[in-house]
Amino acid sequence: MKERLLKTFKNSHKTYAQNAFIQQKMQDTLLEKLKYYTNISYFPEILELGCGIGLFSHKITQHFSFKHFIALDIVDFSEYFNQTLLEFHLVDIEDFTKIKNFYQDTKNDLIISNATLQWINQESFLQQLPSIANKNCYLLIGVFGEKNFLEFQELFGIGLNYLNPQKYQKILEKDWNILEISQSLETLTFKNPLDVFRHIKNTGTNALNSIQITKQCLRDYTLKFDNKLTYAPLYILAQKK
Repeated sequence: MKERLLKTFKNSHKTYAQNAFIQQKMQDTLLEKLKYYTNISYFPEILELGCGIGLFSHKITQHFSFKHFIALDIVDFSEYFNQTLLEFHLVDIEDFTKIKNFYQDTKNDLIISNATLQWINQESFLQQLPSIANKNCYLLIGVFGEKNFLEFQELFGIGLNYLNPQKYQKILEKDWNILEISQSLETLTFKNPLDVFRHIKNTGTNALNSIQITKQCLRDYTLKFDNKLTYAPLYILAQKK
């Protein structure tokens, strides 16, 4: 999975911004929630997990000031962070030892992540985050829930280990005050089934699995789902106890 993830997101970096409609809508929603629940304009230490080409990173910098902003990704997207005040580091975020190396003398005041954590072992990862968070640190996460790509789950029997809101509550409540956990469904409609697969490729999410696209599977997709694709955004905002 990690090798496919590296390859597909690297190959899609030039098409991502033009096709990741839902992911960018999630970024805007997360920003709205953070501003709604806090009156803070300055976060000294910010960490982004899975920054990609920096779309969310730069939105954050437009609304909040900071002292240090570290952005991590498993793919080398450093070219998108040149000439900025953000520090990009090539890191597999599941290698938590490397993340902790950035925080020998300080901890974070804001930890953000969007459309990333569904690719990793979320339960073990989230349990480690308090060790790099200051008291009152905010945790702002956009991720995908159980009904994400439900068409692919039904037709091909493939999907990631998506979690439900209750599971996130259980994982986080020991160390974090949960301000909000909410979810929604977003449906995209395409002209034909090939456009569905093209959209997935252009956003890098074809790392999920290799599917042999046949005329029969294209016909089945149109017949069953009318060329629709369902996203299931899930939003989390919490504050360190």
